[in-house]
Amino acid sequence: MKVTRPTKDAKNFPFNGKRLSLSLVVLVGSLANFYAPISRIAVAQKPIGTGASRVVSADEARYIELSQQAEETDHQEANRLQPTSAGVSGQTQQQSGRIVSSGKAFDPTKMESYLKQELTKEGAVGFSYAIVQSGQLVKSGAQGWARASWEGKPLNPDPNAQKQPSVMLTATKRMTVASISKPITAVAVMKLVEQKKLSLDDKFYPLIKNKFPLAGKGVENVTIRQLLTHTSGLKAGVGCSNLPGLLSQGTSGNSYNYENSNFCLLREVIEKVSGQNYVNYVQSEILSKMTIGDMSCQPDVNNPTLYYNTSKTLGKLWGDYSDTCSAYGWYASATDLAKFLAYIRYHKVLSKPTTDQMLSEGLGWKKTIGTRGTYYQHGGDWIASENKGFTGVIMHFPDNIDAVVLVNTRGDFNKTTLLKNAYEAAFK
Repeated sequence: MKVTRPTKDAKNFPFNGKRLSLSLVVLVGSLANFYAPISRIAVAQKPIGTGASRVVSADEARYIELSQQAEETDHQEANRLQPTSAGVSGQTQQQSGRIVSSGKAFDPTKMESYLKQELTKEGAVGFSYAIVQSGQLVKSGAQGWARASWEGKPLNPDPNAQKQPSVMLTATKRMTVASISKPITAVAVMKLVEQKKLSLDDKFYPLIKNKFPLAGKGVENVTIRQLLTHTSGLKAGVGCSNLPGLLSQGTSGNSYNYENSNFCLLREVIEKVSGQNYVNYVQSEILSKMTIGDMSCQPDVNNPTLYYNTSKTLGKLWGDYSDTCSAYGWYASATDLAKFLAYIRYHKVLSKPTTDQMLSEGLGWKKTIGTRGTYYQHGGDWIASENKGFTGVIMHFPDNIDAVVLVNTRGDFNKTTLLKNAYEAAFK
């Protein structure tokens, strides 16, 4: 069997690959500040109850809708590329999606090489990635720019993002993760379910009726489960900027329709049930338990990551999305999200039955079928003017493999298919 060497950051990763009791590590050395506790994040979160109050321009609303559509299109395209019933050579796929015989061992170097080769070929300005095997960070890295060399270098930091210094991308550099925020919210909801403070079959509207007193026909029957699975039947295209208006229009049945608004309503539920602001609740009850101290819904104060197309043009800046990050807008690094996946796999925040239910029922997660079984994932896309923006995906694979890829460049590639193919290439 191939023995893999952990990445240089592995000693600071929460799990030891040899001991799956998976105790927390003591943080030492120069990376200690990177894993700073939540209380040290210098951000001012809004108090509970503010909801989606930020004014959204017509242009921004249009690009948010396009981004939402792009994420769903990528998922559907990835699922159209189904493997044969026999899977790859030497493997037999069970009905459950798991593999009976596996052939060659997983080689993270091959997976890493595939990602680098394909994203370089696609002209990505910058990308980062992290690969976890059996709870151990075995590969992580980045290539290209967080802020490209052609952005300019003023003598003093300038609040105009396009004039701040160039910065190379690293695996620990944060960027917006767009709709990858939805699995984070799903874990927060499932935590409340596990604590019996909430049921998936609870009707959501009675919980927030005092804040949103007007609701159209059918809204009172929508459940938490339906919000998590985008089967609420709430009107498409309204988004998160006008929740009162959305609720007043009622529902149109329970057919599937991928909509950010479902997860902005879950934010309201989390705040009501927990008694905390959504961001504060996620940071204290979910992320801090995962030893993740650097995630927030606001960009870096100094030299935040910019977002590009494949031409050498000035980057765009994604701003403060504290009001909507239950659906889109968390900021995280590749290694942050790798830890998020590892803690989910080894049931350190949610129990195994709760985790299995969340994944198998698609509660805030999506399923993609590959040659090695069922892959649980969620992607994110942000599209700005001139096709600049972000794309990325997290995936929970069979074989105890988890992986993340984040790209600060919009291109003509499908990030879900890219990461799926990279994983499968690691067995060839």
